[in-house]
Amino acid sequence: TPDHLKTRTGEEAFNPDGLAQRSIALLKDTFPDIEVYTDVALDPYNCDGHDGIVRDDGVILNDETVEYLCRQAVSQ
Repeated sequence: TPDHLKTRTGEEAFNPDGLAQRSIALLKDTFPDIEVYTDVALDPYNCDGHDGIVRDDGVILNDETVEYLCRQAVSQ
């Protein structure tokens, strides 16, 4: 993920025009019977490299992180 798309919350993870989403859509269009398995993670999209959303004081926001990971999974 290019640095200019990375944020503290990693919204690029569920961008409908993101690389993963476009690639998966292309695969499904080209091979309609294909099964695609993906993983979800925020660290490639997070500017601090963490796999979760982190508050300014270093506390990981689990509920918010799970919500974003679910949004990523659905977007794929």
